[in-house]
Amino acid sequence: MKTDDSRLDQSLDRRLAALTRAHAPDPALWHGIEGRLPPHRRSRRLAIAAAVGGLALIVATLAAQLQREPLLDPGRMTVDAEAQALRALEPETIPAAWTEAAAGLESAWHDNQAAIAELEQALERSPGNRLLLDFLAQARRRQARLIGQAATEHSVFIPTERSIDT
Repeated sequence: MKTDDSRLDQSLDRRLAALTRAHAPDPALWHGIEGRLPPHRRSRRLAIAAAVGGLALIVATLAAQLQREPLLDPGRMTVDAEAQALRALEPETIPAAWTEAAAGLESAWHDNQAAIAELEQALERSPGNRLLLDFLAQARRRQARLIGQAATEHSVFIPTERSIDT
């Protein structure tokens, strides 16, 4: 049983073509639909309130972050405490006994002081650097040895440490 499908398709196409493609509803209908919809102002007010609240939260969070102190690095605190303790032990000026010391000893003192200052500056930039800490400890021991030498009568050099200097 075969039907003529092309005849049915043409009939269907004609009826579809006869349908209107656009329709403007009766304006009276829109008033009823619009009356049942919630007003836009409420949703806009809610959106504005949410945006203002979010902005206030962001500002409060940023203000709290900016006022908070940075976390302290324990390694940095240890280095600072050690440096402060060693500064308290070092003399402000060259001891009086050094005025009669040899020029070489005084030159060694100034060179060592300059090395200590440079090492402390380097440690400020890289607080956890073990090699710099070792060099600073070595320079402090050298400083103590120089003070001991200046205090002796003959200013004889007594090596008390292994040196990494090349």
